Amino acid sequence: MTDYKKIYNHVYDNNPYYPSAGQKHLIKHFSKIFPTKGTHLDVGCGRGEAVLYAEFTLGFNSSGIDVIDYNKTDLPLPMYHHSWDTVKPVEYLTCTDVLEHIAKEDLDEFLKNIDKNFTKKAFFTIAHFSHVLRGVELHLTSEPGGFWLDKICNVISCSELKTKPLEGQLTAWEITK
Repeated sequence: MTDYKKIYNHVYDNNPYYPSAGQKHLIKHFSKIFPTKGTHLDVGCGRGEAVLYAEFTLGFNSSGIDVIDYNKTDLPLPMYHHSWDTVKPVEYLTCTDVLEHIAKEDLDEFLKNIDKNFTKKAFFTIAHFSHVLRGVELHLTSEPGGFWLDKICNVISCSELKTKPLEGQLTAWEITK
């Protein structure tokens, strides 16, 4: 398995990119995407902007999971998870600007963890371009929408899947179980 902590702790040390384009879209449209309050998990939560917004502004019971060490300090426990082992399934799941950072050989396992940890609806944004920072390629899986459609549909169980192109070579995905 790819050592994501090693890659991202080095690259983002004192230079985080938050909020991302996908997070901005999510926060702007959160209550339209998830019109009913419930339990929520933000996968790749970064410093917790979406978690805090969902919890304190919209009234969701929200938590996040991330592997980058510096993110741990910004979300209070028990809102923060550093491992799938401590996550309990939620109704709603978000994952903005994360999947392209997962190496192809790790995608199936990552998506299986996502699949088993939400019961109603998920929202993703996925970038379709290369992103090099400090000499390191951060988008380890930079693929067109067709790749992601096949990958998501083969791993995540869903009754409905909607996609929408966003600005800047991003695609939004809404998955209903």
